[in-house]
Amino acid sequence: MLPIDQGPVSETEEALTFTGSAEAAAKADAGGQPRKSKFEFDEGFYPVEVTSIKPYTSSAGNPMFLVTLIGIGNDAARGIDYRRYLPLTGNGVGITQRTLKVFGVAPTGTTADGEPVYSFKPSQVIGKRASAKLVKEEYNGKTRMKVDAVFALRGNEVLDAPKASSNEVPF
Repeated sequence: MLPIDQGPVSETEEALTFTGSAEAAAKADAGGQPRKSKFEFDEGFYPVEVTSIKPYTSSAGNPMFLVTLIGIGNDAARGIDYRRYLPLTGNGVGITQRTLKVFGVAPTGTTADGEPVYSFKPSQVIGKRASAKLVKEEYNGKTRMKVDAVFALRGNEVLDAPKASSNEVPF
């Protein structure tokens, strides 16, 4: 299990309030024409921003973080919410560590076994921007866009993205 110490959440930390509808923003593309579906766009890399991160337990009982991202570019993904599940146990721990690094969260210490320990408040991650690799996935008979990986951004440039010839997705 990845040791995660969220520490006490400050009572003075301001609650986030969101107004407006992401779906309404997603109904029109850059040209102002309505789309038939919010999933009628190409797979690829799209700029996103973290709107929330919270502890989550999968249906199988596995502890995770649930990260909610919103599309922020001037493209078809704009205004749509996406979820990224980050496992805290098993083989997926490396995915979580690399994703936290993209969001600027570094280990704050190590366990006796040398495993990294992360201690952060959600407000340290909320508002961070990245590039999400979005892929189409069928789930319960419906097509949806899934966050397949998250990469660091510098301006509009995606950093550490796999080469076009590579099938590897680092995180």
